[in-house]
Amino acid sequence: EAGLGDRAKAAEVYERCVRTTLNSGTTTACYFATIHRQSTEILAQVCVKEGQRALIGKVCMDRNSPENYCETTETSLADTQDTVETILAMKSDLVKPVITPRFVPTCSRELMTGLGHLAAKYSLHIQTHLGENLR
Repeated sequence: EAGLGDRAKAAEVYERCVRTTLNSGTTTACYFATIHRQSTEILAQVCVKEGQRALIGKVCMDRNSPENYCETTETSLADTQDTVETILAMKSDLVKPVITPRFVPTCSRELMTGLGHLAAKYSLHIQTHLGENLR
């Protein structure tokens, strides 16, 4: 996931992912993208271009995460708001933003509260993992 900070790689991966899911008959997807704002926006652009209905979420996590794949609370909230506004500005009937805290152990109370405020402000859904396995 950390490698998706490279926008060229993100575009390649997301184009392949969306085409594969569409070719498999998946017309609607709910995506956990990455912590990287611009790469998440690339996923939204790919879904619009390919015609896939999608909820796109910039992954948020500010603790208990690998050093190379973690963000500050402030950065997570600011980038999430920017991502939400960018996706909404696409004015797509198919692609919408979704608030995406990775899961409780990786999100501080401050981050969760801030994400809740963003969800309320923009009337957005929230998605998260209920748990993650080490295997």
